Amino acid sequence: MFREYLIEIIANSDYINTTHIFNSSDAFLVVFAVIVFNFLSLVFIYSLVASENQSRLLKINIIVTIFNIV
Repeated sequence: MFREYLIEIIANSDYINTTHIFNSSDAFLVVFAVIVFNFLSLVFIYSLVASENQSRLLKINIIVTIFNIV
């Protein structure tokens, strides 16, 4: 697959070990999902700031912070 090819380019084929339950190819999916979510979050944040809705952004950040603490 494409992720295994990328891992071979970045590191080498030793990181693609199929003897374990989870390998670096599975970790690549998690990292890719986090990067996509972060990009969407930044677009949402910049659009709220550009439309002068910082108060809404502050409320969202407070809710997320409380959720992360709990």
